[in-house]
Amino acid sequence: ESDGIVAEYEARYRGGQPKNQTGYMAHLSFKFPPQHRRPPREDPEYVTENERTWAAVAHGSALLTIAVAVSSGGIGALLTIFVPLLIYLYYRDKSEYVAHHALQAFAAQAIGIVGFMVLLITLIITWVILLVVSFLLIFVLVGLILFPVVIVTGVLALAATFIIPLGMLVYSMIAAAESWNGHNYSYPWIGDWVDDQLFGRI
Repeated sequence: ESDGIVAEYEARYRGGQPKNQTGYMAHLSFKFPPQHRRPPREDPEYVTENERTWAAVAHGSALLTIAVAVSSGGIGALLTIFVPLLIYLYYRDKSEYVAHHALQAFAAQAIGIVGFMVLLITLIITWVILLVVSFLLIFVLVGLILFPVVIVTGVLALAATFIIPLGMLVYSMIAAAESWNGHNYSYPWIGDWVDDQLFGRI
């Protein structure tokens, strides 16, 4: 009975919101969008070995993209990310299964590589500016503390940027294995965008 009285009080005076999310704090709450807006797509009843192979190759090409990115300082990867797009263009009218996986692979690699390069360039420019400023401040003693802090923070931030291509690679390998086994794997968030392009918005 007491629980009912409390619930009625909160509904009347707090709008039914929990105590810790009323007033100003209620506007600060943030929720990530769900990983998938659509229900999972059913696996196809039958796909040929050729279809499974090319779907897996589209996802697996992330290995090539990463290898080329490492060996070319990232520039060469701007070409290899188009491998799954070429697979998509070839199969878009021949196999919905391959087209769906190839377009996801292209989107994942494009976001992973381009996002990584933009973040890396922005971080390096910011880091250099902070290093110069902190070095100049050494003459007024503030830089004696600031300069090593900037160096350590910059190194940690540079290392953290590699989470993007690493995450892309992990998801791509999972998708390659799933597609080879004939499953309609869908990347978090990216899968919904691809489904919107192929099958229309819900």
